[in-house]
Amino acid sequence: MSQLVELPIDKITIEIPDDMRLVPKNASENDSLVGRTWRMTELREWCGNKDEKWVRKNILANPHYHDELKDMERDHTLIWSNGPGSPWRFKASVMAEFLDRHWSELPW
Repeated sequence: MSQLVELPIDKITIEIPDDMRLVPKNASENDSLVGRTWRMTELREWCGNKDEKWVRKNILANPHYHDELKDMERDHTLIWSNGPGSPWRFKASVMAEFLDRHWSELPW
């Protein structure tokens, strides 16, 4: 079903096709992961506020994901922490896609 938008200026009506939708401009900018970098804090938030120990044990140090995480490191979409003062960095869009692929495997 098409949406009709009426503008207060002389009742101009614009028909929006069924396969399209209107979203606030700032919503699409804020929700996009393109070009964003996460640190451990943002990754933890994306994982439902799991603590850092959980993220390390179940994702980053999990042997099941070792090869895939190494590929991400080679592609510079994951930068490992080298200890205190050296933060983790993750390309947000790539890491979110990784989590979506493995969602059902993780012990939530």
